[in-house]
Amino acid sequence: MLELVHGGQSGHGVSGKTLQALDPGALPQTKVLLERLLEDGTYVLEDELMSDNDGLFKFNGVVDGKYRLTAEKVGYLSKQVLIVVDNVPVKVELLLEAI
Repeated sequence: MLELVHGGQSGHGVSGKTLQALDPGALPQTKVLLERLLEDGTYVLEDELMSDNDGLFKFNGVVDGKYRLTAEKVGYLSKQVLIVVDNVPVKVELLLEAI
Protein backbone atom coordinates (compact mmCIF):
# COMPACT_ATOMS: atom_id res chain seq x y z
CA MET A 1 0.00 0.00 0.00
CA LEU A 2 1.35 3.40 -0.96
CA GLU A 3 0.89 6.55 1.08
CA LEU A 4 1.36 10.12 -0.16
CA VAL A 5 3.29 12.60 1.98
CA HIS A 6 3.77 16.26 0.99
CA GLY A 7 6.71 18.43 1.98
CA GLY A 8 10.25 19.13 0.93
CA GLN A 9 12.25 22.11 -0.19
CA SER A 10 14.48 22.56 -3.18
CA GLY A 11 17.77 21.05 -2.17
CA HIS A 12 16.58 20.16 1.33
CA GLY A 13 16.26 16.91 3.24
CA VAL A 14 13.95 13.96 3.30
CA SER A 15 14.20 12.32 6.70
CA GLY A 16 12.38 9.89 8.88
CA LYS A 17 12.41 6.75 10.94
CA THR A 18 11.96 3.07 10.20
CA LEU A 19 9.67 1.37 12.72
CA GLN A 20 8.14 -2.03 13.44
CA ALA A 21 4.42 -1.89 12.62
CA LEU A 22 3.04 -3.88 15.56
CA ASP A 23 5.61 -2.74 18.11
CA PRO A 24 6.32 0.93 17.45
CA GLY A 25 9.98 0.48 18.32
CA ALA A 26 12.77 1.52 15.98
CA LEU A 27 13.78 -0.86 13.20
CA PRO A 28 17.54 -0.28 12.83
CA GLN A 29 19.73 -1.04 9.82
CA THR A 30 16.87 -0.92 7.31
CA LYS A 31 17.66 -0.19 3.64
CA VAL A 32 15.85 2.94 2.40
CA LEU A 33 15.68 3.78 -1.32
CA LEU A 34 14.82 7.22 -2.75
CA GLU A 35 13.51 7.05 -6.33
CA ARG A 36 12.49 10.06 -8.43
CA LEU A 37 9.35 9.89 -10.60
CA LEU A 38 10.14 10.75 -14.22
CA GLU A 39 7.75 12.34 -16.71
CA ASP A 40 7.21 8.99 -18.46
CA GLY A 41 5.89 7.46 -15.22
CA THR A 42 8.97 5.40 -14.42
CA TYR A 43 11.23 5.77 -11.40
CA VAL A 44 15.00 6.25 -11.27
CA LEU A 45 17.09 5.55 -8.17
CA GLU A 46 18.45 8.79 -6.73
CA ASP A 47 20.04 7.46 -3.53
CA GLU A 48 19.96 4.64 -0.99
CA LEU A 49 21.11 4.32 2.60
CA MET A 50 20.69 2.32 5.79
CA SER A 51 18.78 3.66 8.78
CA ASP A 52 20.96 4.00 11.88
CA ASN A 53 20.67 2.04 15.14
CA ASP A 54 17.72 4.26 16.17
CA GLY A 55 15.96 3.70 12.83
CA LEU A 56 16.71 7.27 11.68
CA PHE A 57 17.59 8.20 8.10
CA LYS A 58 18.12 11.40 6.09
CA PHE A 59 18.64 12.15 2.41
CA ASN A 60 20.22 15.59 1.88
CA GLY A 61 20.03 17.85 -1.18
CA VAL A 62 16.76 16.45 -2.54
CA VAL A 63 15.35 18.73 -5.26
CA ASP A 64 11.64 19.47 -5.71
CA GLY A 65 9.68 16.69 -7.34
CA LYS A 66 7.76 13.47 -6.78
CA TYR A 67 9.53 10.50 -5.22
CA ARG A 68 8.96 6.98 -3.96
CA LEU A 69 10.60 5.92 -0.68
CA THR A 70 11.02 2.18 -0.19
CA ALA A 71 12.14 0.55 3.07
CA GLU A 72 13.42 -3.04 2.97
CA LYS A 73 14.63 -5.41 5.68
CA VAL A 74 14.98 -9.19 5.73
CA GLY A 75 12.08 -10.72 7.66
CA TYR A 76 9.73 -7.78 6.93
CA LEU A 77 7.38 -6.78 4.13
CA SER A 78 8.79 -3.82 2.20
CA LYS A 79 7.05 -0.47 2.66
CA GLN A 80 6.60 2.15 -0.06
CA VAL A 81 5.53 5.76 0.41
CA LEU A 82 5.03 8.41 -2.28
CA ILE A 83 6.30 11.85 -1.31
CA VAL A 84 6.24 15.29 -2.89
CA VAL A 85 9.21 17.56 -2.20
CA ASP A 86 7.86 21.11 -2.51
CA ASN A 87 9.44 23.96 -0.51
CA VAL A 88 9.43 22.39 2.98
CA PRO A 89 11.42 19.47 4.45
CA VAL A 90 9.76 16.04 4.33
CA LYS A 91 9.62 13.82 7.42
CA VAL A 92 8.24 10.28 7.17
CA GLU A 93 7.72 7.29 9.44
CA LEU A 94 8.04 3.96 7.62
CA LEU A 95 6.26 1.13 9.45
CA LEU A 96 7.30 -2.35 8.33
CA GLU A 97 5.31 -5.48 9.13
CA ALA A 98 7.10 -8.68 10.10
CA ILE A 99 6.54 -11.61 7.71
